[in-house]
Amino acid sequence: MNFLFIFLFVFSPLIAEDFSFNKETGQAVPTFVGEIKFFKGNVFKANLGRLTAVKEGTRFYKNDTIVTEEKSLAKILIVDDTTLNIGPKSELKFSEFNYIDKSNRSIIYSFIKGQVRAIIKNKAKDGELQIKTQSAVLGIRGTELFANHQTINNLEVSEFSLLSGNAEVKDINNNQTVSLSKNDKVVIIANQQSKQSMSHKGIMTTEELETLRPEEVFMPYFEIQKIDKDSTFYSFLNTPSSSGISPLNTSEMPKESQKRHWKENLKRLNEKLRENLKK
Repeated sequence: MNFLFIFLFVFSPLIAEDFSFNKETGQAVPTFVGEIKFFKGNVFKANLGRLTAVKEGTRFYKNDTIVTEEKSLAKILIVDDTTLNIGPKSELKFSEFNYIDKSNRSIIYSFIKGQVRAIIKNKAKDGELQIKTQSAVLGIRGTELFANHQTINNLEVSEFSLLSGNAEVKDINNNQTVSLSKNDKVVIIANQQSKQSMSHKGIMTTEELETLRPEEVFMPYFEIQKIDKDSTFYSFLNTPSSSGISPLNTSEMPKESQKRHWKENLKRLNEKLRENLKK
């Protein structure tokens, strides 16, 4: 079998591009991170500012970024048997890739924005598999997980939740670590101007878990504009930043967020009016 790998490596340029030969193990080792198994809509591979439309079988290498547009998604099979489902309007970069075999590898996914759902079949040692956002690092062992990241004004909002397994999330600004196990979730909000951040850990409800069961479903985004005064995030989000502007100033919010915020206030007002009429 090893002779066959060597033969293919030497005589096929295509194989030589995608595999290297490890003298210590005597095995052919993939040089690509993973490949597209399914996609829908507009999905691209980005490298050095160049966008290339993908097709089934398109391979991604170190420093490549997968980009999905609105109403688009993709499934990537990583060489260690990890499955990554990439949601709409998402960007994920394969920043680091060192691979010997399925139980001995080091991969860093730089999560720029969007939604990801991952199934890590083969357990990893501490620090071997990571998902990094602007404000947080998720250290993965072996699990089924969700990750979201969005930027609102000068706030970076990172979310992680687990359907199984264990993981650790580090809040980069506070240098604090949160341990996650089955059904746990955490939200980390960081103000990039003040370099301050805050995290909140919770447990997914039975209703949330049932909603997330289908494989094609992604975790809904955390909605900052719906935070009320009882929330642990309220004072943090309403404290003016170094610029003197509250990060939740609705005049700086995207129009879509302002619209949702306005509708939510109107709904609450109508509820109060109905309560007063009953008195």
